[in-house]
Amino acid sequence: MVIRLYHGTSSANAKSIILNGATKLYLTIDDEQADYYAKIASEEDGSEPVILVVSVTEEQLCADLPSFNEPLSYILNNHNVNEDEWFEKIKNGGIIYPKIKDWKTSLKYTKTVLAIGKISPSQITLDGDLYEEDLLLIESAIIS
Repeated sequence: MVIRLYHGTSSANAKSIILNGATKLYLTIDDEQADYYAKIASEEDGSEPVILVVSVTEEQLCADLPSFNEPLSYILNNHNVNEDEWFEKIKNGGIIYPKIKDWKTSLKYTKTVLAIGKISPSQITLDGDLYEEDLLLIESAIIS
């Protein structure tokens, strides 16, 4: 199954990713979160923010463990918790801390995943909206 997700980056980084592909990308189902990451990346190198749409297979996806270990305020706000409450919920099972290949749990709680392995230029396009069928596919994968 192929899944399309967003990757927020800078225009300087996007050029290299589009031309050469990548072996590791953090991806999200949330365009606002992708925009946040794009703005941070562009501020770091002085270029413009860019959102890429990346098509990956399930086999390429892993949990985004850094988002669980150091959650953004954006993630905390989505769960109506502060950082201490986040870690307490993980400890008590209210938030499931995923195993590395459990990308579905990662998407469910943080809306982010890590894609690894060869991601070819043909899997990457410039900004665009995820199609309704992409969102339904992701939703059904998270629920199952």
